[in-house]
Amino acid sequence: ISMFVNVGDKTDVSGNDLLQYWEEDPSTDLILVYLESFGNPRKFARIARRAAQRKPVVAIKSGRTAAGIPQTDSGAYATEALFRQAGIIRAESLEESFEIATLLTRQPLPASNRVAVVTNTAGLAGLCVDAGEAHGLAFPRLSPATLETCRSLLPRGVGRDNPLNLGLEAQPEHYATAVQHVLDDPAVDAVIVVHVPMGTSQREVAEALGQTVSEAEARTSPAKPVLLCVLHQDRTASGHGGLTTSLPVFRFPEAAARALAHAARYAAWLGRPPGEVAELDQVDAQAARHVIETALDGHGPTQLDRAASRELLAAAGLSLSEAAEAVEEADETSVIVRMAEDPSFGPLIGFGLSGAVAEVLHDRAFCITPLSRTDAQDLVRSIRGFPLLQGNHAAADLTALEDLLLRVSWLIEECPEISALELQPVSVRTADRGVAIRGGHVSVRPLRPGAGPAPG
Repeated sequence: ISMFVNVGDKTDVSGNDLLQYWEEDPSTDLILVYLESFGNPRKFARIARRAAQRKPVVAIKSGRTAAGIPQTDSGAYATEALFRQAGIIRAESLEESFEIATLLTRQPLPASNRVAVVTNTAGLAGLCVDAGEAHGLAFPRLSPATLETCRSLLPRGVGRDNPLNLGLEAQPEHYATAVQHVLDDPAVDAVIVVHVPMGTSQREVAEALGQTVSEAEARTSPAKPVLLCVLHQDRTASGHGGLTTSLPVFRFPEAAARALAHAARYAAWLGRPPGEVAELDQVDAQAARHVIETALDGHGPTQLDRAASRELLAAAGLSLSEAAEAVEEADETSVIVRMAEDPSFGPLIGFGLSGAVAEVLHDRAFCITPLSRTDAQDLVRSIRGFPLLQGNHAAADLTALEDLLLRVSWLIEECPEISALELQPVSVRTADRGVAIRGGHVSVRPLRPGAGPAPG
């Protein structure tokens, strides 16, 4: 640990100040923060996004439950959106944060979520796979050449696929050789070794694997991370879990799988194109302002009638149908797009499938405005019901749906008087056929003196 800071009440040094310092600090490879609140969430998001491009940022945020630091419902959604958009890795506990840090500071990031498990016990390897799949990892079939080479190590003990079970008699050299060949397999981008000492020195296994990994890093580009899980560890020796090794060592297979899943998601975030706010055509800020000013002329908070809502959406390049419709054609999928406003984070855009089942399951995702094209793509794909948009017979027009989200984001940023917006149902047609906004409403209210768009 290069530095530890307790900011207390943040009298003159804030978390944002420290993030900017650690971003430039050459002795800091990873930033780990515990947060109870955000002084300026949008500034934090901007700084954290920039810092996460250079080094991992792992955060623990309290306040998920009523017993924690109080947080509004919209604030909870906003925190998740902020972390996702800024590339922040969210840990559920202090223990998990150190597990993630152990991996990210000792091994390279995986090129993808494809993982192989090498073990001497099938049961624990199965638990590792179950936990990994639950967190988004994939466990592909190993190549025939890899399997054949590994079978020659222990003909009676080697399993047939992934996980690769070397059997209880596996020796350190068997682990080393198996991991060497698995790392060379193009179907694999990371390896988890699950080892239960059965008359075999755990230290010798760790040392053999460390040598193999060092040689593989010189041979393979990009380098692939290797994680070691030793169920029983000698606590009398020095080093993590009794082992002094360059590899991250975990006590339980689920913890290893969970940490690797976080690393894979962070690597995928780094590989995305830069998130820049899109330049949109067919938008008219002056026309949108006119609708808002007319509606508020001499009035307090109000809901726009359908004609005014249609005119306001038209200024954003969107078309609201002439009359409320709920008819959905066989090749359409209904979704809902809404705006929620949080007192700290400002406006959020929510997205999900339309219908009672989606409401009951709370299958909604949110993003903080303004949305970039990458944000819009992620928002559409982040709900559990996304496979329904891909369809059984023809994929939905996702490009048109993402464009709709970008235009709603533009409208909210241009018109901070909008206090609520809901488009439902929005029928998403099959590819290249666009979307149809069949219903919706917009509410507006006067701004307080000096108020305007949320600071960003």
